[in-house]
Amino acid sequence: MTFVTLHTEKEHPMTRLSVGATLTLVSLLVAGCGVFRTDAHVRSDTSWSGSFDGTTVDGKGNQIISLGYGSGPKCASVQKQTTGGFLTVEIDSGEEKTTTASYGVVTVCGG
Repeated sequence: MTFVTLHTEKEHPMTRLSVGATLTLVSLLVAGCGVFRTDAHVRSDTSWSGSFDGTTVDGKGNQIISLGYGSGPKCASVQKQTTGGFLTVEIDSGEEKTTTASYGVVTVCGG
């Protein structure tokens, strides 16, 4: 006579705990730590060049530049490349400044 033993796989109790703990941790990091993307909004009718949180960007007209993720202030310093026109720079959740000066510069921080 032959006996056949059937084994059923049981879920290890730590598996469910680990997945639950991981999801909770991810939720807390996203919701509670203030890790959001910050953008600089450039509005202009001329060409400009600037430093956006340490990265140099040359542009013309309107443009949105990502300053990355993370908490803490993000800054931009932008200069018109012409004598005429206007340049406005705004940082998310921060200040907005405008210049119409010949080769004018604006510096703003926010985030």
